[in-house]
Amino acid sequence: MILANLIPLFGVFFWDWQVLDIVALYWAENIIIGFYNALRMAWVRSESGAGAEMIEKIFMIPFFVVHYGGFCAGHGVFLFTLLGSHAGINGIEGVVWLIFGPLKWPLLALFLSHGFSFFWNFLHRGEYRKITLSKQMFAPYSRIVALHIAILAGGVAIQAAGQPLLLLIILVIGKTVMDVKLHLRSHREKKEEAKEV
Repeated sequence: MILANLIPLFGVFFWDWQVLDIVALYWAENIIIGFYNALRMAWVRSESGAGAEMIEKIFMIPFFVVHYGGFCAGHGVFLFTLLGSHAGINGIEGVVWLIFGPLKWPLLALFLSHGFSFFWNFLHRGEYRKITLSKQMFAPYSRIVALHIAILAGGVAIQAAGQPLLLLIILVIGKTVMDVKLHLRSHREKKEEAKEV
């Protein structure tokens, strides 16, 4: 997880990344998080018991995909409107080019990192038995809201300051530290919930 989060630092030093590249990568990571959260929802137990579980999942998983997808889309429009024009990234074509062009390999690394966490922690270590369907549905929101308000505010400030190298490095390290803390808190909360069940 830490290694995947430090990829933007490598990008700053060796690929001449600017603030938009970093913030766009973090935005696209939200979509990866949503993908794995939908898979988690398919595995966890329902509060209603086995009989109604399938019906609940048939309703709640698509609802999450639409709601979370809309949240990410709105965040993306705001992000690329605010920062994209300064970097010559305009419209959906520019966003697609950025995500599937320069950022495709860093995104693949993040996808694999989150995938490892899903298979190792959630499935292998049995975390899916320690959380309910409704709690799992809302699990990503608190993380991405807190994290990306800070990232977006930092990104705007860095761009206004002329994108000095030191501030780009601080942004990446700050995001990594916040990510690790939120990740550890999430696992701690799941252990506490498991004791209550």
